[in-house]
Amino acid sequence: MRIELKLLAYQEQAAIRAQQDIIDKSQPGSEAAKNAKTTIDQINAQHGRNVEIVNQQNESPLDAFGRELHTTAANIKDDFQSIEVEGISR
Repeated sequence: MRIELKLLAYQEQAAIRAQQDIIDKSQPGSEAAKNAKTTIDQINAQHGRNVEIVNQQNESPLDAFGRELHTTAANIKDDFQSIEVEGISR
């Protein structure tokens, strides 16, 4: 999985460098510079989600089961809390 995360980091860095080149070659405040800055911000904002996706794509069946089990347990807890609140409010 480390290789996949390194590839993701490389892809993000390459995309950021390409956008930074646009900024460096553009007039300050130009539309191209603004768009490139927005793209860089979007790449940075998506980083955490992209890491999560890579991790899920490369997890073992046991890891996937554990993640789903944890999610299911959290949903059950929320459901019970909702029932308790509804019971109290009646």
